[in-house]
Amino acid sequence: MLFSWWKRNVALNTFAYTSFILGLASTITGTYVTYQLQHIGFLIGTDLDGGSCLTYCIVPWGGKRLDLNSVLLYLSAMQTGLGGFVAIFVVAYADFWKHKSLLLPIFMVVYGALGIPSYWLTAPTLANFNTLFAIFVVYGVITVIFMALLNVYIPHYMRSANESVSASPSMQRKMGFVISSIGMVFSNISGVIMLGVIALLSAYLPTAEQQSAGLLVTTIVGFITVVAALGSYLGLPTLPARAPPADDGPLWKSAVLELLTPFRKLLHAPNMLILLLAYTIYTDTQFALISIINQLFFVTLAPNTLEYTLFTLAGQAFVIIATLALVWVQRVWGKKLNLERCLLVGYAMLLVVPVWCCIGMSHQNAFGNKHRWEFYVQQLLMNTSSAIVNVVFRILYAEFIPAGEEVMWYGLQIVVSCATTWVTYVATGPLQNATHDLRFPVVLCLVFLAFPVALEVVRVTVPRFRKAEKSEVLEDAQKTKTSEESTCNYY
Repeated sequence: MLFSWWKRNVALNTFAYTSFILGLASTITGTYVTYQLQHIGFLIGTDLDGGSCLTYCIVPWGGKRLDLNSVLLYLSAMQTGLGGFVAIFVVAYADFWKHKSLLLPIFMVVYGALGIPSYWLTAPTLANFNTLFAIFVVYGVITVIFMALLNVYIPHYMRSANESVSASPSMQRKMGFVISSIGMVFSNISGVIMLGVIALLSAYLPTAEQQSAGLLVTTIVGFITVVAALGSYLGLPTLPARAPPADDGPLWKSAVLELLTPFRKLLHAPNMLILLLAYTIYTDTQFALISIINQLFFVTLAPNTLEYTLFTLAGQAFVIIATLALVWVQRVWGKKLNLERCLLVGYAMLLVVPVWCCIGMSHQNAFGNKHRWEFYVQQLLMNTSSAIVNVVFRILYAEFIPAGEEVMWYGLQIVVSCATTWVTYVATGPLQNATHDLRFPVVLCLVFLAFPVALEVVRVTVPRFRKAEKSEVLEDAQKTKTSEESTCNYY
């Protein structure tokens, strides 16, 4: 029965399956490598006077001694910088490759392999500390690649559902909404399941073994991800490739030159440009804000493995609830609360968190990330905002993308984000290193998060951009038709 159900829509079910597997790996590896870094850092580091770490910690890094949280911010910048560099080469070649659907399974194997050594890195030594830093950076680089590779299937499903969908923009948008929501829900369901397993292990294992529960599951999930890549390879649809360049020059040269194509096209697509710019600023700042809030949670409450797991699990659960709520809202009030308005709500919601956090700068104020419940409410706000923005943006952005150019355009979004995300981390790192108070870097996050709200208001209200939106969609529809006719032999 399960097999027959699976065969009804192999491509769609495999997309959900792949999202589920990637959710396992990304949640577990990202959570417990970071947690172990902070745990070991507080054991091998000292305060400025050489004593034990209490509210901050100075650790050896790069031949210097820096604030641990500052180092994590710098390494996050390194993640995105290297991720963008690698993404450039993936974007340059992928759309010309007839077997580009292989990219996702290949990177899944690498992703899983990163988590396998985790269980053997529990000892509080400088060698393990540095090894975890290396895994942390490479994990971030591969995550950047996945953000582009998984998203490219959304416009493909939107176009290929059936003839009536392709002929109706509203139905096409609904299909994109379903696909985007499925990816978000399944990736977070898997995270909740694994975090629940770790919470149980942490609660019932002997005290001496509780600390390593998360790393043990990280290793197991690493093996599972490597094996599960085969299922994605067998079930994901084959994406159309772009026709090779007409000239006789080397493919690498033509591919690199093609990187400039989307930038040139964006100059003639103002609506798409603003949509991309606002989302890029949002994601750049959101990454930094989430990192800071998680570090502040660790510093303020000094959680054990169980509490840290429950805190992360709450975030995953909030994403699932918010995504399902968004689906319900669109079904009931879709005509009044369209996707553009949902995107604006998502942007504005995240603004509350840095304002809230900044209140705690005053030592006389008992509010502002100083109580356990505040962090959980902020988890709700951050993850609800993330669920809304990520689901909606993928649909709005996919409407502009011609067939055969999925990797190029989603890769552009990732490359642009990686080219700018490091700025937020590098700007906040010195503040943290100088003040040892994570609330000061949040001030910069507050400033940056005001821009997406303003840009989206301009995009949906200024008549010039609303007219541009219609012309861009019509132009894209014509390009999609032409591209599908010229590349059908590449399936």
